[in-house]
Amino acid sequence: MTLNNINPVGKPPEAGVIIKVYVENFMCHKKMSVDLCSNINFINGQNGSGKSAVLAAIQICLGAGARRTNRASSLSSLINHNGKATHAKLRVKLLNKGSDAFQHEVYGDYVTVERVIDKNGGSDYKLLDEKDRKKSTKKADLDMMLDLFNIQVDNPVAVLDQEESKKFLTGKPEDKYAFFCKATELERISRQYSSTNDSIEDLEIQKEAMIKSLRPQKVIVDKLEAEWNECLKLESIEEKISNNKIFGAFALVNEVEEKEQAHYKVRDKLKAEYEKLAGKVKDHEAKKPSAGDSETREEKAKVLSEEAEKAVESKRNLEEELRSKKKPVKKMENELSGLKRELKKAEKNCANAKTALKKARDDYLANKGSSEGEKSKMIEKQKELEEELEANKEKAVQYQEKLNSIQDSYEEKNDRVTDREVQIKQTYAQMKEQEGLLKMLSKESGAGSLAMFGSKAPELVAKINHGHRKKIFKGNVFGPIGSFLQIKQGKEKWAKLAEVAIGNMALGSFVCDNNADVAILRRMRKETQCRSQELPIHYQRPSARYDINVARAEGVEICLDVLNITEDLIHNFLCDSARIERKALAPTKEISQTNLIVTSGGRKSVRGGDIQECYFYPQGDHWQLKNGYLSLRSNLQKSNEFNRTLIGKDTAAALVDAKQQLEYFQAEYKEKKADIADLKSEATDEKKSWNAYNKSSKTLLTEQSKIKDELHDLQEKLEDQAQDNEEEDHSHLQTEVDETEVEVEDLTKAIEEKETAINDEAPEIEAVEAKLDEDAARNQKILDELDTVMKEIEESQGLMEAWEAKLEKGNKKLASYLVDLEEAEKKVVESSEKLAGMIKVGKTLLWKKGRIDKSNEKKRKRLMEEPPRTQAEEDEDEMSQSQSQSQSQSQTQQSQDDDDDDDDNDDMEATEVSRSEE
Repeated sequence: MTLNNINPVGKPPEAGVIIKVYVENFMCHKKMSVDLCSNINFINGQNGSGKSAVLAAIQICLGAGARRTNRASSLSSLINHNGKATHAKLRVKLLNKGSDAFQHEVYGDYVTVERVIDKNGGSDYKLLDEKDRKKSTKKADLDMMLDLFNIQVDNPVAVLDQEESKKFLTGKPEDKYAFFCKATELERISRQYSSTNDSIEDLEIQKEAMIKSLRPQKVIVDKLEAEWNECLKLESIEEKISNNKIFGAFALVNEVEEKEQAHYKVRDKLKAEYEKLAGKVKDHEAKKPSAGDSETREEKAKVLSEEAEKAVESKRNLEEELRSKKKPVKKMENELSGLKRELKKAEKNCANAKTALKKARDDYLANKGSSEGEKSKMIEKQKELEEELEANKEKAVQYQEKLNSIQDSYEEKNDRVTDREVQIKQTYAQMKEQEGLLKMLSKESGAGSLAMFGSKAPELVAKINHGHRKKIFKGNVFGPIGSFLQIKQGKEKWAKLAEVAIGNMALGSFVCDNNADVAILRRMRKETQCRSQELPIHYQRPSARYDINVARAEGVEICLDVLNITEDLIHNFLCDSARIERKALAPTKEISQTNLIVTSGGRKSVRGGDIQECYFYPQGDHWQLKNGYLSLRSNLQKSNEFNRTLIGKDTAAALVDAKQQLEYFQAEYKEKKADIADLKSEATDEKKSWNAYNKSSKTLLTEQSKIKDELHDLQEKLEDQAQDNEEEDHSHLQTEVDETEVEVEDLTKAIEEKETAINDEAPEIEAVEAKLDEDAARNQKILDELDTVMKEIEESQGLMEAWEAKLEKGNKKLASYLVDLEEAEKKVVESSEKLAGMIKVGKTLLWKKGRIDKSNEKKRKRLMEEPPRTQAEEDEDEMSQSQSQSQSQSQTQQSQDDDDDDDDNDDMEATEVSRSEE
């Protein structure tokens, strides 16, 4: 037996040879590359060095599952997690040369298979060309290539790992036979053979079913052929058919004439209605509401807003004045409390002196003997009553002091509760507004950046963009204004002051250069359900950019100079409404006043006379010079709100600011809720305590009255029983009692004077409080008037929107009538054309019938004159006649089909006419 050398020396390697294996984060390898030669390769190393990992990488990369490698149950388990890797990458580079190359024109001399395994178990394939460019990601292309190269990663003959070796060496005969079938592909061929047999059986069943289903059809065909042959013999009705065709043609002519007249009537009716509606639309256009009143109301709303801000500032000043006036009163109240404490101490000393005097008298009475027993009892009773009265008075004073203290504390806590409730409502509203802003900022970058100017700004801008695409605007529409502003390079430090100087209302405004666009934009604003002062709409007359020439000062910037404004319309709008060319920005108040203000004759003025206001750090406060007098105004924004910047800010920064603002408001809300709960609990406890002390105080007063009455009776009895005995000298004790009583009287007088002084200050405080209430009422009146003006603006906008809606409805109806009129004109033309065609067909049929009649007459005359014919000639004539009849009948059938089609078209036209009339 001769052996053929299928791989002689020098023969180039075949397509499909593995050239290189690359693994990354796979099993024990973090990153490894193995270059292989085109012949046999040996890989050796110690246990655990990763030899089997190379084989497993080839299997996994070429499509095998994790279980096939006998190394893991899932692909994610094969990722090397020592370096906290999230995926593994495998690459196998195959030779692609020779006649068996796989799509050589696409991949070149080398094909690289790449497979990436994610930590969640997912994976994807890539087929790369010789320059590592991605050409395919389909698993089907990989399977096609492996089939072409005859690469079988699941075949134990091709890849024999340790587990398969064990099965081969120690397995049962059945396992070895299964190994043999798999190695020789008998198993795969057997499966294909079984599948092919199943397909053949299915096709046989389908074939029998088709033959069986065709049998009834053949019977029908045979029956129809018999009927057709019978029809060919019906020559006698040919004349009748011809006449009926003519009658039918002219009947259709009459019908089409009637339809034509109906079309004319419909057209004339639509034309009259169209002209009538066009007149109504023209009259409605002449009744367009005036836009002047709306502009006047907007100007009034702007003035009222400024007055409201001034009223708020006045209220703050009055509150500060009230606090300053209450401060000395509070001091006097503290002094009064000290005097009361001293009075209490003096009363206690007086009581002690009286006690000592009584004790001396008691001792004297005890030594005097029992001869004066009755008087002693009376004095003893008097002493007891006096002690009881003093104790009662002292306790009453303590109760009254406690009542006053509790009442003051209760009123203070009630005031604090009221203030906290107002603050909580404000904080809650700010928190909810901030949550809405954060939600809008989180949606998308474009919409999020717009949400900084108002929660409804993204929705309104989306409507405007849709309107631009539909081309419903006649001029320019810009907004929010703040989104079109940028801080010039190098001027970033002035961004916060510029924003305060312009104002949030101007930054969130929308501006148009056409009144019609203003109406459209207001309707869109109403559809987005904006609040009364949110995202206002303004009209700006189109013109060239204003030429601004104002005097500048060193160390001070003009608001206009720090802004980069590309649109002329926005530039002019901010100059007209926000007066940005008249507002200066400065680092501090001192620098602004030093560099800008000049004092002459007791009056102040600004250098150059152009600047009217100046805003300065650190809190964005500003001063305003008017009629030679300087007025300082505080920034109404909170410090945390002042730190925000809307001009030239990206969405990411806005999100950070919004989250910080929300956290601040949430913490403040939580703190105030806890504070108000504690205050309410304390106030309730103090109210209960006050009620208890008040009840006890009333009881003490009743007891004092009774004791005084008893003392008065005893005093009268003692005076009646005057004593002749010389009494013991208790003058020093009496002097001490008198001195303490004088001290008590002096302190009582001082307390009364202090209370009088406090009462003297009360009118001024009440006057300030009355003025504060008056300012609050005036501010509320301004706000009510502002609300009324805004409602009038909305009503005006509603009238304009209703007018536009009615005009739009009329235009749509006109367009609909115009379409119907064009359709009616089209049907009139079609009816006229069809009528002409029908008349032509009828005339043609009459002409053809006349020729046939003449031909038949000539034929009869020829038969009468000609001699008898032979049988063969008659058979030949009969055959030719039969053929001519067949042709005639086919033509007749075709003509009848055409007539049926015409009838169908007429029916369709009649249906269209009836729909149009409806």
